[in-house]
Formats: sequence, structure tokens, C-alpha cells
Amino acid sequence: MAQTYLAGFALFAFVYHTHAAYRLCAFPEMDNLSCDRVEEGNSNVTCVRVTDSVDCSDKLKNGQVDFAVYTGDEAVLAGKFVGDYVNIIGEARYKKRFADPNYEDLVVVVRNPFSGSFSDLVGKGYCHPGVGISYKVSDKILKSFEQVVLPRKVCNENYAVAEQDIRDLELFFGPSCRPGKWAMDDSLDNKLKRKYRNMCRLCDSPSQCSNGLLNNGLEKGALDCLTVNGGDVAFVSLESVNSYFGLTKGPATASPADYSFLCPNQTVMPLNSNRQPCVWASQPWNILVARKSISGELQDKLNIWLSDTKKDGSEKWQNNLKKLLLKDWGTFVSRSANSSLPVSQYINRGVVDLDVNRCRRQIDWCTTHDLEREKCKWLQAATETLGIRPHIECLNKTSDKWSCLQKVSDGTADLVSIPTDDGFIARKVYGLSTVFYEDNLLNGNYKIIAVLKNQNTAVKGFSDMKNRRACFPEYNGLAWIAFASTVRQQGLLGKKCPEYFFTEACAPGADVTTFSTSGKKAPSQLCNICPSSSDGKGSCSPYFSRKVRTLRALQCLDNNGDVAFINLRAVMSGDRNAQLDPSIDPTKYQVLCSNGSIVSGINVDDNCALAMGVQGEVVGRKSRSSVEESDDKELLLQLNQWFGTSEETSRNIISVFGKFKGQGGLVFEDRTISLVDPDDEHYDYINNYKSLLGNTTQTCSGENRTLQSVASIVLLLSSLMAFLVC
Repeated sequence: MAQTYLAGFALFAFVYHTHAAYRLCAFPEMDNLSCDRVEEGNSNVTCVRVTDSVDCSDKLKNGQVDFAVYTGDEAVLAGKFVGDYVNIIGEARYKKRFADPNYEDLVVVVRNPFSGSFSDLVGKGYCHPGVGISYKVSDKILKSFEQVVLPRKVCNENYAVAEQDIRDLELFFGPSCRPGKWAMDDSLDNKLKRKYRNMCRLCDSPSQCSNGLLNNGLEKGALDCLTVNGGDVAFVSLESVNSYFGLTKGPATASPADYSFLCPNQTVMPLNSNRQPCVWASQPWNILVARKSISGELQDKLNIWLSDTKKDGSEKWQNNLKKLLLKDWGTFVSRSANSSLPVSQYINRGVVDLDVNRCRRQIDWCTTHDLEREKCKWLQAATETLGIRPHIECLNKTSDKWSCLQKVSDGTADLVSIPTDDGFIARKVYGLSTVFYEDNLLNGNYKIIAVLKNQNTAVKGFSDMKNRRACFPEYNGLAWIAFASTVRQQGLLGKKCPEYFFTEACAPGADVTTFSTSGKKAPSQLCNICPSSSDGKGSCSPYFSRKVRTLRALQCLDNNGDVAFINLRAVMSGDRNAQLDPSIDPTKYQVLCSNGSIVSGINVDDNCALAMGVQGEVVGRKSRSSVEESDDKELLLQLNQWFGTSEETSRNIISVFGKFKGQGGLVFEDRTISLVDPDDEHYDYINNYKSLLGNTTQTCSGENRTLQSVASIVLLLSSLMAFLVC
């Protein structure tokens, strides 16, 4: 009995000293050392790595993490997808401003006297701190006043979105200062500022359309535009108004008696009124969210762990947690007891969601399967959260990339990202062109090599390949083009088409007219030695994944081939430390290098490759209008700026080039890190790709003489046998 009691007591003691660990979303900017320090001692918190707020939201929904710190924009985005699963339990506010309900409140100040009617703003001088340049307040908020007061106009399809926006402003307001980035495309931005000079007239530097250069601050510059430069209405933060007009503390730069707040209900309110100022839009503080099922208990614990009044001797891990979540500037402001608020109820920031698409087409993005469309829908919601225009619309999935190319070609879709493996077909068959190239990690570039069997004795150089059997992942893909370019440059092809260089081959897609630039099927011998397929797609089918097509090319080499031309990157996995697919035995192969040498193995260095270049591109119709081109370019530049790897956006609400639910290559190609303008001539790997495609323009003709000679001999022998029989 005593032994049973002691055993039970030991079990109780063990349970008593076991601490439940709450799992925190650890964003990329939270370094490993900081996370390690949070887990010191008797910690109740552990870090779980996430790629972005979308990954965190998904893990919160599925119970893989318990809590996180979101920016206001991230919270708004999460509310659209996981709002029913997550509660807001508190906010991270500046210590000096812990009583302020929002991070930023935006107000409108007008010169007295003013009636309050929006129609009386026509011809007035508009003062603004700037758009497209703030990383703490989104353009959705910065443009919210304009979206309300500008009258609806008949849309003019001759103007791109960026120009339509600024044109509407100039038609409504008089000489103004509305600085910032009007378009992400620098050439378009400069063009618009030359064309619509009136919207820069009141800036302290009209030629540069900039404000705040001479007076230390963009918002102070906007208020100087109002009080000194002759403006009539300014859209600025409430904090800057209080400081500028001396409404809280400090001296006044201008008399508040000469100005009023303009309210959304078209009334005015004196600046020095005792009433709460009317606000047009608000940017929330960073918030702490938790899974709904544990939000109450975790809120109570965080009130203790993050308290500013903790006594000396508090556990070290709690201090480290506070520094990780609140930095040195923040304080935790918990929601009132038992009042955790669902994220879905946090969306309204005072911004009126008008039909922001009123003067432009939407840009339809083609997707190929459910997960890609799901990521695209998150991306679409993220653009709406930040007020990014043009609007992206995610089309229902198609069966494959070829269907997407057809949709873009016939105008039922606008854009799609493709591997450069398909770039030749996209251009020659579907009439598409590059909108942007996708820059990628160095190990993401395509790398075309010529693979031989290790026991090969017949092929010692490219000239030995003639009239032998070859294997390709795809007909008219990069491997095919690199082969054709190589043998042509070595004078082995002459005027003949590369289709007749080998006696037999496996070039998947050769028996499909949509893979042919002539609209006709290629010679049948290009499908003679393809491995059989058990999934019913056919042995020469191109409708496998890029990796599977490449593995099948190596299988073709193992079975019947003499050489296989492949993109080595297609069978490499991993980001920076890429590894060869484990199903490949490199000791079975050797590689014929571009200089004619032969190297053992398959994972050869770059100098051995026949061709190397960028792995992905976004394509659109070559025949699209200049306005469509401008809108396409603007959308992609916005995505690259706000959701890519820009230095200014170290934390993105969604990583547009990153993995989604653990899978890469969705919306953009895997390992993409940024987008590159096709006119940029400074990227060697892009120039390599352009040059390789440029080698396909030569004309060719006829079957090769060897095949014709063989056919003639066979015919002659048949005739002779017939004669002898007779």
C-alpha cells in the first residue's frame, strides 16, 4: 500500500513539474537565437517556424501552432480566411502611446471657411504625404479619402490603371501636391509626373514631385503644403495634426483656429474642439492572436508573462519572450477580460471598400490545380488588403500548363507563369511573349547536359551521335533546343532539321500537333523508343510533370538509348543545397560536356553544361495592347515589391515566391526570388536563354540523306527480290 502511494506521489510530482508548451509562430525575422532564449529554463513557449502570415494562419487553423503576433494588415488578411478559428487577445502598442486605440488614425484637414460638401473640393489644392512609399500604412488607407470624394466617371479604356487614377485626381482637384510612387514602373512614373504636373505644383520640390525634403518629414510637408504653399485640404495622420497645430503639447506651427476637420459625413469640426476628431481610416496596432479554443487561458498567461510591472526575479524566458514579441518599444495591452475578439470582426478599419476596379479590367491569372488556386486566392486577398491595383483574379484550375497557354492565347486568361522549358512552345505555337522573367537562386537555373551510359564506348563526341538513338524529356523543350543548337554550331546538322539527326528517339509531344511549330506531327521515329507508361497517358505523352519527364528520359537511356539530353535542375531538390533525386544512380552515367570532354557521374559543374539560363517567366499575349501591357507590368511590379524579397519589405503578409503549405512552384516557379524586366540586359542567365531561343529561327528541310539512302536501298532490294522471284 505504501509502495502504491509513493508511486502515485512520484507520478503526481512528475506531472506537476511538466510544463505545457504554447507554440508561437516564428516568422523569418525572428532569429534562431531569440527563439532558443524563449525556451530557456521552465519555459511554457516554443517556436514553430513559419514562412509568412499565411503559413501561420494555416497552422493556427489546423492546430499546429497556438499564437502569433500579426501586423494590422496580416490580421485583416487572416480574418478573411481563418477568422472563425482565431481570436484577438491583445495588442502590441508603443509604450509612449499605449492609450491610443490605433497605430495610425488618418484625418482630413481643410482651410476655413469650408462648407463640408465634397463637391466644394473641386478645384481645391490637395496636400498628401505620399503614396506607394510607406511601409507602415498601406495604399488602401492612404488612398481612402480619394476613393470617397472623387465622383464616379465613365471609364476610358485608353488609360492604364496608374494613369487613370492620377488623371481623375487632376480633373477633380486644382494645383496640388500628391507625391510618392504613382507607378512602380519608373519610366511610367516619370512619364505621369511630366504629364500631370498640376498634381506636383504645391510640393516643396515640384520638379521631383516630392514633399518633406526641405522640412524634415512627409506629413509635416503635407501640412506645410496646406498652411504655407496655398493648399486647401490635407489628408494626414491625427498625430501629425496634433503636433503641428500644438493641440497636445509643444508650440503650434500654424493657428488651429484657421482650420477644421472634414468628416466623412460631409460636416466640419474645429481643430481645437473638445470633441473626438472624426477619422477617415485607421491602421491597427500589431496584435496578438490565439487559437479560439485556448485564447482565454493564454490571454491570462500573457498578462503575466508580458507585464510591465513584473518584479525582479521573474523567469528569464519570460523577459526573452517579451523582447521577441514587443521589442524594446512595445507594451502588451490585453483585451478586457473574457472579451477575446474573433479576427473576422477586426476587418473594418474605417476604409470604405468601394469598387476600386471601376476603371480597368481585372488581370486573370491561370492556375493548374487546387493548391495553386488556393495560394492565388490568398494572394488576391493580400493585394486587396493593401490596396494594390490592378486587381488580380484567380481563374478556376485547368488540367495542365498547356491548357493555360491556350487560355492566354485565346484571351480567356491574361497571365501565367511557366518554366522556360515551355518557352519556345509558348512563343511559336501560342503566340505569347515574356512579361517578366523570374530570377531565381543559382541552383534554380536550367542546366542542360548530354548524358551517356557509363559503359558507353560508341559515343565519344557529338559527331558520333548521328544516326543513333536519343532520349529527351520533351519535344521542342530546352533540352531539345540545346541539342539542336549544339550540333548546328558544330556543323553537324547542315540544312537538315534536327528531327532527322537520330535514327530513333523519344521526344514526348512529338506526336502532338500543339507541340509542333508547323501544326503537324513530327516524324514518328521521335516516339519509337519511349518507355511504356502504366497510367494510360501513352509512352510518348508530354503530360507528365517536368521531373517525371526527365526521369523517363533517363529510363529511355537505360533501356534503348545512346544519349539523353536533360535539364539536370529538374531532378534536383532543395533550395540552396540541392540534392540529386534519390532514384537516380549517378554511377551509371557519364556526361559529354560542351567542350567535347567526358566526365563521370551526372552532377557535373556548370562549365560542362550545353546551356544554362533562367528557369521561369511570366507570359502574356504578344498582341495585347499597350494599356494591357502597362497594367500587367504594374501588377507584377507591385507583387514583387510588396510580397517578394524587397529590402524594404523584410516581412511580407504573404511570400509570393515562397512555398505554400509546404509546396513550391505555385503561381511562380520554384526557387524564384524576384521578377526581372525583359528589357533589362544585365542578367547573364536571361541573356543566355534569349540567345538559346534565338538559335531556333533558322530554317531547315527534309529527311536526312542517311535515312533517304537507307530507304532507297530497301526499295532497291525489294525490287531485286521481286525480279528474281519472277
